[in-house]
Amino acid sequence: IDPQPIQSTEDFDITSDNSGNVVLTAYKGNGGDVVIPDGVTEIAPHVFDLIMNPNGITITSVYIPDSVKIIGEYAFLSCHSLDGGLASVRMSSNIEKIGESAFDNCIYLTDVTFDEIPAHNIKIGDKAFAYCEKLERCDLYGLSCTLGKDVYIGTSLVKNKTLEKIIEDNKAAITEEIYSIIREAEKVRYDIREPELEIVSIT
Repeated sequence: IDPQPIQSTEDFDITSDNSGNVVLTAYKGNGGDVVIPDGVTEIAPHVFDLIMNPNGITITSVYIPDSVKIIGEYAFLSCHSLDGGLASVRMSSNIEKIGESAFDNCIYLTDVTFDEIPAHNIKIGDKAFAYCEKLERCDLYGLSCTLGKDVYIGTSLVKNKTLEKIIEDNKAAITEEIYSIIREAEKVRYDIREPELEIVSIT
């Protein structure tokens, strides 16, 4: 997503405190391509959540500026309507935490990208991108991340890659526990009959 002029702050409810936290707490715009105002440090839980905000507005993309460090739980849960939905996310390069189910069930989401790949560790909560069925590019994949459970379950990232490729892409972060989760997710979700694989020590 190319940088765009900041949308009117009238489209958002934003709060701040004495600690310097600037929290986006509500979205009141008309959908389409959404640009989070620069200076926001946190997107609160449920802000763009279709289940909590069933107003029929269709968001097609979101530009998250580098000021954002936290995306709250369920912030973009099921962010779609009958007419389409969230398809692309430009992610903050300073993101530190993506909450549980933050983008869960965004069925039109295809890519999550950075302008500049971060070098720091990022905490990604359980099911953060679960069941994003069309997700094919996620620049978070393979970075130094602390992963929760089932982060990518039900996505094209899991469906279209062999277990060997997933391990190769995630050497820095993957553990035997996560390996088992991915393997079982593939077998259950897609009814995969996988051959016997040799599990190598990952260092």
